Amino acid sequence: MMETITLGENKMKDIIKGETIEDKMKHLNVLLKRMYRKLQKTVTGIITPFPISGYAKDPVDSVVLRYMFPASGKITVGGAYIENMPKEGIDIYTNIHRGDSVLSSSIWTNKKYALINPDVEILAGDRLVVSVVPKGGDVSGIWASFLWVPKVEDSEIKQFLIDDLERIGEENVGEEQTT
Repeated sequence: MMETITLGENKMKDIIKGETIEDKMKHLNVLLKRMYRKLQKTVTGIITPFPISGYAKDPVDSVVLRYMFPASGKITVGGAYIENMPKEGIDIYTNIHRGDSVLSSSIWTNKKYALINPDVEILAGDRLVVSVVPKGGDVSGIWASFLWVPKVEDSEIKQFLIDDLERIGEENVGEEQTT
């Protein structure tokens, strides 16, 4: 005959299973280990940066990239590659238009690739304009790219129970073994 232990007055269904006290203690130990593992696990979400890029064969008004930000965030890093660099070099301007004001920065380079570290906070509605002005000669074939990370409060946050993540992982492992 199987004996069950009930908790409280609710007479919960066979939570602790086993025929003998030793079996019940083993089952209780298994349940406690499972609960302990669940308490120790955390799920970390990563907000992926969005690439913003542009190319201008022959830039009109020196502009090679325009972008309007739909949400607040931060521009972390950028770069430019110039296919046809004049010997005298170029100035690369990054302008953030916010309402009627402009936050501007520039760098000079005579190398084909330039790393740009704006590291600037962005508000929803800000506009980025990247332009290139040659110091002499003609410039063409300009690539520009930046990474923008939206703020967490503007991102969609999904929460998963640890059980759901473990189930998904087990399903994926099962799929890998059958293929």
